[in-house]
Amino acid sequence: LKTHASLPLIPAVLLNYHTLRFSWRSITYLEMAVKLLTLAMLVVGSFASPPNDSTVPPAEDLCFSSGVIHSNLGGSGPDDGDYSLVIANVTTTEAGRAVNLRITSPPSYLGGNVEKNGVKRRNFGVINMQTNSSTDFRFTFVDAETGEPVEINRFYFTVYDLDIDLSGATESVTFHNHAKYWVASNTELNITGESPDNTTFTATQVGAGVDNPTTRVLLTEEQKARAVTVLYEHRSKFVITYAISGSGKPRNLLFSGWSSLVDHAVPKKRPTKEASPCISCGPVSVHVTISCGDGSCANATGDNVTVMCGDSPCANATAVVRRGSLLRRSRRQRASHLLRPAA
Repeated sequence: LKTHASLPLIPAVLLNYHTLRFSWRSITYLEMAVKLLTLAMLVVGSFASPPNDSTVPPAEDLCFSSGVIHSNLGGSGPDDGDYSLVIANVTTTEAGRAVNLRITSPPSYLGGNVEKNGVKRRNFGVINMQTNSSTDFRFTFVDAETGEPVEINRFYFTVYDLDIDLSGATESVTFHNHAKYWVASNTELNITGESPDNTTFTATQVGAGVDNPTTRVLLTEEQKARAVTVLYEHRSKFVITYAISGSGKPRNLLFSGWSSLVDHAVPKKRPTKEASPCISCGPVSVHVTISCGDGSCANATGDNVTVMCGDSPCANATAVVRRGSLLRRSRRQRASHLLRPAA
């Protein structure tokens, strides 16, 4: 029996009860051994992870905190010029050269509210599209200076918030030529195809704006159930197909690089030569000295920390402060933080 991590032990055994039925009067020792072995395999299989859920070596993250430098996907605006959406500095080469992510679409792309196309919360890329349509979006990594394609050895790509709206419009996404994928054990997505060439993930549950993710690091169980992360290898470009069946208001394709669906630590992003070395897309463990004006913030309270590198804030960083006990500050307080590498 091929079982999934979410399949409980008891149902797995009951589903295969016919393999365990026997007559105590007629059973032989060999038959008993075989049936006990079958039961043992069911027990182990019930707690096994699905094939797509095993760990793999770390891969590159894609950071969207630098924002958009051009937005005219499919020629639908709001900018003029090249028919593309370009997110700046999503990663860097080994030599430290900035790499942009250029997104293009065929003329069939039906933009909804194209003003939404771009980056949201410095964490997510967004493409808005009308319902009852389907588009193949091509993502290409390009050198920020020359515009030439850049091959990335291994990188993550995540799509979030695949659901059905109140009018019945249903979202799906198809990945092509990917190496691996991750979904939650309680995934709500209907998975079809299941091959490296084409795997489609289709929403099955109604959602609303209030359940949309605000961070990719700490997804709720419901947000994990409506997301999928894939791994690509040795790619300068890749294509995903986003489709919305049914009618209703335009929907958002919400995406990022790494997500907490993957059970590794957050991948490290190599800084560019111009960027501060403390910029990171994920949680950073650091020792910090906090000062408010001329005095120490040893007794500061609150639950939000702004980490500074010189005069610039670290993009999307979360500081774990260790100085005796955890130091916190109010959301309304302003503090500057001097960072030293964690030991």
